[in-house]
Amino acid sequence: MKVSDLINPETSAWNKELILNTFVPIDSETILNIPLGEVLHEVSRVWHYSSCGNFTVKSAYHLTMDCRKDGIGCSSSRNEGLFWKKLWSLNLPPRVRMFGWRVCVNGLATKSNLNKRLNYLDSKCDLCGALDENDIHVLLECPMAEEIWYECGLDEKLFEGNNMNIREWVGWLFDNFDDDLCASVLAVCWAIWNNRNKASFAQLDTRWKTAGFRALQWVAEYKEAVAAVHAIPQTTGVRQGGSPHLLAAGSSTQTQRRSREMQLLSMGIKNHVGWGGPEVEEARAFYFGLKKAWECGYRKIIAESDCLSIISKIKNKEYIVQYFDFISFAHVRRGGNTLAHSIASSTFNSCSEFIWLEDFPDFAIDIANQTYT
Repeated sequence: MKVSDLINPETSAWNKELILNTFVPIDSETILNIPLGEVLHEVSRVWHYSSCGNFTVKSAYHLTMDCRKDGIGCSSSRNEGLFWKKLWSLNLPPRVRMFGWRVCVNGLATKSNLNKRLNYLDSKCDLCGALDENDIHVLLECPMAEEIWYECGLDEKLFEGNNMNIREWVGWLFDNFDDDLCASVLAVCWAIWNNRNKASFAQLDTRWKTAGFRALQWVAEYKEAVAAVHAIPQTTGVRQGGSPHLLAAGSSTQTQRRSREMQLLSMGIKNHVGWGGPEVEEARAFYFGLKKAWECGYRKIIAESDCLSIISKIKNKEYIVQYFDFISFAHVRRGGNTLAHSIASSTFNSCSEFIWLEDFPDFAIDIANQTYT
């Protein structure tokens, strides 16, 4: 029943008899006391939460925020919030977290999803011929995916919940396993998706079976690089005096040390699997440089980097300072770190790790003489 049904269209007044026969006395009295206008308007919907009566996104947003403040909402909405909070807090490279979000919102470009929009694609899996190429098939059930999971050696209990859809499966993982294991699972899923795309365009790496294992290695190195900003592991060494030595690090995890008189003392390079972003790579380089300076016995150093954010974050870290007799951090322009970047782009970057204590390459000596004399 509509409100208009309770109004006499001829007199523009309440239909008293109908109201009394329809509602209990107390409600009838309340309705009859509501004044009516002289002119009847066309029935329309009114949004109660805006002054103009029209729905706006702004008013809906404010209503939602007010409900949250008052604790109004169902348990499922609160669980959703916890789910997304856990996803975005996983210690993973940003691109893998973004991939995890795409998986959970059913946003992967599988044939099943594409058919919902295009409606003419063959939904069979290009790699194994399965009838429905959906998220679960792509990441868990396809023979390529199964082979990659097998090579990773992860706990088989992870796949006990794969009779769910992909979003439910990830939620089940979050509820039953720790953050590190959940992060590893998403990293392997990311590797499977990338290798699947390469296979679709005939660019598959011959090492595709170990793609998941290499993804786990990359994530481990990413975590190590992030942790490098916060701590330096203890190592043994003989404390020694002398004047400060200058250490400079660049973004490709290379370092060189020079004495105050600008004599080149040592330099090194280390390669990592994967790319964690500019700041993470700068942190890796800085960590590598400080660690090698310690191992070489230098206890008085000036550490330089052309990444201002790294210098800002690390210069007040007391747990780093305590390992050296003297340490100072300085930001330099990119032109002042030429030697570090030259080492990174040299032919030596094919080595996993290489340290020079003597017999330095000619290009390094030339750059050092030009830059620091």
